[in-house]
Amino acid sequence: MKGKKKIFLSVIIAVSIIFVAAMFVFALQNGRRVTGYNQSYLADNTLKAAQTIDENLSGGFTNIRLISQLVSGSLDKP
Repeated sequence: MKGKKKIFLSVIIAVSIIFVAAMFVFALQNGRRVTGYNQSYLADNTLKAAQTIDENLSGGFTNIRLISQLVSGSLDKP
């Protein structure tokens, strides 16, 4: 009877160690995966923000150029 209890206890300990190791590996891989997704998300958002800023600055430049042409055409020459 004692031999069966020792075997059962050994099996329980082995299964527990395997379970803890599996959870550790899962957590490690999941952390790496989430980090990869976050880096990709950050890169995409940074690119989109840069494109938006570029479009706004280009539009502003165009507006300034058109206004300067309008004003220079309406000025009386001395």
